[in-house]
Amino acid sequence: MDYIKKIVEIVGENNVKTDQIERLCHSRDMSVHEGLPDAVVFAKTTDEVVQVLKLANEKNIKVIPRGSGTSTTGAVLPFLGGIILDVSRMNKIKEIQKKDGYAVVEPGVICQALNNALAPTHFFPPDPGSATIASLGGMVSTNASGNRAIKYGATRDYLMGLEVVLADGRVIRTGSIVPKISSGYDLAHLFCRAEGTLGVITEITLKIIPMPEYIAFAQAWFPSVEDAGKAAEEIITAGVPLSSCEILDRVSIDVVNKAMGLNIPDNVECILFIEIDGNRQAVKENIQKIDKISKECKGLGNQWDDDPARRLKMWAGRQGLVPSLSKIRRGAKLIPFVEDFCVPTS
Repeated sequence: MDYIKKIVEIVGENNVKTDQIERLCHSRDMSVHEGLPDAVVFAKTTDEVVQVLKLANEKNIKVIPRGSGTSTTGAVLPFLGGIILDVSRMNKIKEIQKKDGYAVVEPGVICQALNNALAPTHFFPPDPGSATIASLGGMVSTNASGNRAIKYGATRDYLMGLEVVLADGRVIRTGSIVPKISSGYDLAHLFCRAEGTLGVITEITLKIIPMPEYIAFAQAWFPSVEDAGKAAEEIITAGVPLSSCEILDRVSIDVVNKAMGLNIPDNVECILFIEIDGNRQAVKENIQKIDKISKECKGLGNQWDDDPARRLKMWAGRQGLVPSLSKIRRGAKLIPFVEDFCVPTS
């Protein structure tokens, strides 16, 4: 690996790791898959990314971009060897323009860190279960969504522009900070969900929006998964603008109950975590519709609240599900059965 010396000259000795322990630490993401890199390179600037990719292109070395490694599909793992180019240290929020509705960030910025910077007046809606540790570069690369997708959509719906370094080291800028543009190709969305295969993202311009006036949320309890699914279908197709809707079956409930002490009754076989936001009066009218539909679908009761602290606790139960699964049985691990999939509402 004679190219390592040249990479050290580019990023510095402390930003190149070739020892086995460091390589093993980067051989996993949050999936069951494994891929061992030949080296791990930490970049801090666009220029460093440019020089590393130019060298890799000349030497025919594989490069896999990586953020915080929260992918659950093996998307950031070097199954055929090569360099992991870690951009997690490119973590500056460069600009926030609330009046014009955008923020400019580096790819290593964590989703929750951006929302903390935007609070209390604005927010970035995509909210994956790993939002407290997921990097925005990775969210763009995988078109991450989360529990607010039902109303607010996914990352691609908030992507306004990118700075990307191509495989040969060329830098291109895509998109615009204006709300509408009709000239040229929509290259920003070509790179979205490409999982780093078309280039390395070094800067992102994202749309941000004002916080809703009022947020109400509920745990809706049901005697079966089928009843909960029917209720979700009826609520959504009735035109009720839910801002979040997540489901926990009995296995998930037992795991979360044990790990987090949520005290959910034994007769509840399924829970819908429901959230609705907007104008206060409109929200209250929609709550009545949701309660009526739930009752018609054999619901065991909806527990509504608007306290922000209790809202955080409810969603902590959902977000704590995957890590809690590891506590069921000592030595147990996830198996590759089914990844995320999507079906029509009906």
